[in-house]
Amino acid sequence: MKYRLINKVSYLWILMLIPSFCSAASKAKSNPIMTWMMNNMLLVLSGIIVLGVLLTIWNLVNTMFVVKRREFLKASGIEVNTEYSVSDETFLSRWTKHLAGLVPVEKEADIQLDHDYDGIKELDNSLPPWWLYGFYISIIVAIGYMYVYHYSDIGLSQNEEYEVAMKKGEERKARFAAMQANNIDESNLIALLDEKSLSVGMNAFKANCAACHGQLGEGGVGPNLTDEYWIHGGSTVHIYKTIKNGVPEKGMIAWKSQMKPTTIHKLASYIQTLQGTNPPNAKAKQGQLYKKDNELDQNLTMNAK
Repeated sequence: MKYRLINKVSYLWILMLIPSFCSAASKAKSNPIMTWMMNNMLLVLSGIIVLGVLLTIWNLVNTMFVVKRREFLKASGIEVNTEYSVSDETFLSRWTKHLAGLVPVEKEADIQLDHDYDGIKELDNSLPPWWLYGFYISIIVAIGYMYVYHYSDIGLSQNEEYEVAMKKGEERKARFAAMQANNIDESNLIALLDEKSLSVGMNAFKANCAACHGQLGEGGVGPNLTDEYWIHGGSTVHIYKTIKNGVPEKGMIAWKSQMKPTTIHKLASYIQTLQGTNPPNAKAKQGQLYKKDNELDQNLTMNAK
């Protein structure tokens, strides 16, 4: 009964460790050995099952030989014990005892030393087999590790792992920056002066704004965008908010549902470059005079010229 309890506890312990093994394997995808094991899990499980079947067959054959031997001895007139005792000890419990390397109490006298400390006697116990096996296995694993990671092209060296990790970090950083690019603070927008941003803004203007404001910003249904007079303000922040929220009472839709914030920002920057271009057939002035009195807008005007 004792051995059956040990077996149940051992099985439960193994089952509790399975999630940890799975988690460790999932985090070690860059490890070629773990990758091979994960990709060939069916093969590994099949090998374990085949090993279990072979051990079962071995125990069966061994039992048959023992029975036949007893029958042969009995037929030859030799007294043998034919009573079969059923033991609660299983294969796992026998291995547990073997790995512990415990000496039966009745045999402790054979390994007793001459040391005596107030009646406490010392036994000359050997290192437990589980410790020795672990030590030997660690040597084998170390040799395999050195070959895989230092003398072959299977595993990555520390420098290579560092380079891979840095590359992945840069990719994550770029993805994060791309996500943050859409989080624009409308309170302190600055005009974008680079050619790429202005090109995106120009394309957005021609595709969405030219129908009402003219191909050159000269005005049509909508107001003229090339003079210094603005109905809702001529700064980058004002233009951005006008495009984003629209002017429903004048028939201008809110573009925030159709454009990304970054695109609206580039469109607002492009519209500012139209000031002073003096296109033909320009619409009459509307709104109030807006002077570019901050350094950023002055730079934008200089860049446009």
